[in-house]
Amino acid sequence: MQMEVIAQYDGYEQVMLLAREKSMDVLAIANQLQYDPDLAAKTIAIIKKLLNEGKLTPARIDESYAHIVKCKERLGTIP
Repeated sequence: MQMEVIAQYDGYEQVMLLAREKSMDVLAIANQLQYDPDLAAKTIAIIKKLLNEGKLTPARIDESYAHIVKCKERLGTIP
């Protein structure tokens, strides 16, 4: 999430919305270029805000979780 291409968007929340719109199930959060010790907490706060605003739904989170579990099952990484 710290790639230069991200700079074209209006902030971290906008990038997270774009990821949701593109149906991304996993979002990797890099924190090495401009280290922010509060990045995990900020990410959780944004997710909660998007849920409260209806821009992200619990159903969408459940859908992503199901995709991830299915992938892990196919890879044999979970029973």
